[in-house]
Amino acid sequence: MIYHILPPETWKTAQSNHGYTPQAFPEDGFIHCSDLYQVEKTANTIFHEASDLLVLEIDPQRTGIRLVYENLEGGQMTFPHLYGSPLPLESVISVFPLQRDEKGDWRLPAHMQRPKPTLITEIPYGQAGCVYRSVMPGSSLFDPHDEVFDLYLQVGIQTVVILNTFEAVSYTHLRAHETVLDLVCRLLLEKKNNKNTLTYNQFTHSTLDNPHTHTNPHI
Repeated sequence: MIYHILPPETWKTAQSNHGYTPQAFPEDGFIHCSDLYQVEKTANTIFHEASDLLVLEIDPQRTGIRLVYENLEGGQMTFPHLYGSPLPLESVISVFPLQRDEKGDWRLPAHMQRPKPTLITEIPYGQAGCVYRSVMPGSSLFDPHDEVFDLYLQVGIQTVVILNTFEAVSYTHLRAHETVLDLVCRLLLEKKNNKNTLTYNQFTHSTLDNPHTHTNPHI
């Protein structure tokens, strides 16, 4: 599923018109959407001052519209865009309101919230030694405080294998022309002052700020 944020009155108009075309569509040429994990950040970045917000849960297979994941603003995190209009109402699986938390930020309702992934988990391997699975160190979404590095060292990890599928990378600390492998090695060396050296094998590059790939890094 993909998700689109809009004011209640806009959705009411779309229902009357038997289809939905965002006001910005003539200029943008597509309908802005988000994956579920992106909804709260999008709402708080773009719609923070709105009085009320609804979220459309959309089945892209029912739209008959071409879906493209991309970033057109120079960033690395990709977002789902629907290149067509109007959005058929039958493609909207559900509609739910966003809610304000105690700080005044937009949050998903309880039934739509998903637990964040465990930073590191041991995998039963059946061989000598231990194998673990973790989120990518330095992920701006899942490891913004670089906690994974400490966990690596606590359990005595010696080798890290990065398994990803996409070239785009989005990390808080990523420098220009720096690869995933460069990033992980540099941060580890900076953080631990060259102690407890880890070795890295890299299969492919990817982004870890896009869980829709379903290929979180493993170690």
